[in-house]
Amino acid sequence: MADLSATAQSAAPGRADSAKSVFSPSLDFLCLGGGSLLLLPVLLLLPDRAFSAALSTFVVTQNLVNFPHFTASYVLFYKGFFAHWRALGAKMRARFLFAGAAIPLISVCFFFLCFYLESPALLGHAGAIMTFLVGWHYVKQGYGILSVDAGFKNIAFDGQERKILLYNAYGCWFLFWICALSAPERQMWGVTYPAFEISTPLVVAALGVCLFTTAQVLRIFLQRRKAGLPTPWNGVIAYFTSLYFWPLARIHPAGAGGVALFHSLQYLFIVSRLEINRSHESGQSRGKWDYGRLFRFAVMTGLIAYLGFWLIPLTLDDVATFDKAAFGDHPFMFIFWIFINIHHYFIDNVIWRGEYRPMANDLFRKSAPA
Repeated sequence: MADLSATAQSAAPGRADSAKSVFSPSLDFLCLGGGSLLLLPVLLLLPDRAFSAALSTFVVTQNLVNFPHFTASYVLFYKGFFAHWRALGAKMRARFLFAGAAIPLISVCFFFLCFYLESPALLGHAGAIMTFLVGWHYVKQGYGILSVDAGFKNIAFDGQERKILLYNAYGCWFLFWICALSAPERQMWGVTYPAFEISTPLVVAALGVCLFTTAQVLRIFLQRRKAGLPTPWNGVIAYFTSLYFWPLARIHPAGAGGVALFHSLQYLFIVSRLEINRSHESGQSRGKWDYGRLFRFAVMTGLIAYLGFWLIPLTLDDVATFDKAAFGDHPFMFIFWIFINIHHYFIDNVIWRGEYRPMANDLFRKSAPA
């Protein structure tokens, strides 16, 4: 999600000033990041017996929350692609074509090359690419949620403040990324991710940058407080939890599931507000929401998630001919999961930009009742 706070008022001048939350202050707190402050410490302190049950719960929530959050971005992207193509400027058209057509084509060629060369090692590098992009995506979403919450509250950050917030996000992402690269080799569906040797001076330098930019961010909020400027606290919590909870993914197995869960919950929470606004608009002539639109959106995202994450790749693993001794039993599961992750980051980088006016217009218009 990009910085939408600067476009909020111009995107929807009719939005009521009383609509200061995405849904409500308490619900925003729980779903935008505060819930992770409450749940993750409990998970980290669970005894071993209870922890196995918690992991099973994460498997269920992965299917119900995490996977649909990926496919929701597909629905928003391709519906917007066809609905708003004529109204898009040249730059946004190029972004849509690159993310919507070029990235899938490049990915298909890469995966075909891996099978043609019979190289599971090359295929494993797709996992390394996903590791690179996932942290970038998570911290950008944290920054985006801060921007969205600020937009709903009509709070503006100046250009210098936005730069520092972004630089800090990238600094945290780079530190956690190089630490992830130095982790032992990992596997997904039988395909091994490569591990890399990272020099200690590089880690120390990245840590220094992360600490320095964090101090600058804290300085921003202290200065705003001294100046009597308002602060979008739910967005701030979303920002900090998105940037600094990454170590939990390595400290404890529950950390990885918890971080992914609340990242997806953040996303679906904002998308729900967007779709409710759109359904209210489409049903306005009848004086009620278009519940059919909401239902169709939910069914569509769930169906695409089932097809893309399970049915199609499992079917291909069964019927396709490949070297199982080299690639294992489920290379297509690996390919589909990795591709959807990577593609999701690229299409999100298009639809949540401030320049994509239809998204900002719909998200920040006068809100329908929550």
